[in-house]
Amino acid sequence: MQEMASPSSSSSGLAWDVQVEKELQGMQEVFKRLTGLIHWKCTQLQEQDQRLQQEKVRNSELQRNVSRPETDSKVVLDVGGTLFETTVKTLTSEPGSMLEAMFSGRFPVQKESDGTVFLDRDPTHFPVILNYLRDKALGRELRTFGDVDALRGRERLQLLREVAFYGLEGLRELLECPTLVVSQDRLFLQRLNDPVEDPAGGPIGSTAA
Repeated sequence: MQEMASPSSSSSGLAWDVQVEKELQGMQEVFKRLTGLIHWKCTQLQEQDQRLQQEKVRNSELQRNVSRPETDSKVVLDVGGTLFETTVKTLTSEPGSMLEAMFSGRFPVQKESDGTVFLDRDPTHFPVILNYLRDKALGRELRTFGDVDALRGRERLQLLREVAFYGLEGLRELLECPTLVVSQDRLFLQRLNDPVEDPAGGPIGSTAA
């Protein structure tokens, strides 16, 4: 004869089934909440991406609408209290320099109440820098530059410091290359920081005893 299941075992199996069903329902509820959270987060990311794209479009339009300065327009620079008049074409004649970046129209330039642009630098050697840029603006190929050839020692180093600040790579190369010095109808090479001496012997300008 077939054995009958005891009431205790039947109730235990029923309780187990109920427990499993409750756990499944709980897992389904958690999965539903996670799905909703993921959907909400994806919606947020999509909206953020749309805002970023719109901002990029607005920035592009603003950049296109930025007025480029006329290359022949006059600029008055106040360099350490000394005024210098020049043009945008001159100041932007060396690509990659600080002055080219300032006056290219890519960035706003802060002007003083009198319309000048103030540069807090030593004005001593700025005429040399400005003349170099003027020659560049005229399209001249510069292998040597008389304004710097005459400088020696400390003055030359001071000019190099200003050249580095303004980011004028072309002028820096001219300063660091050998230069020609004239003495007693002879031409000879002199490098940066070399003493100025005549090849025949003795410093230039010395007199024999």
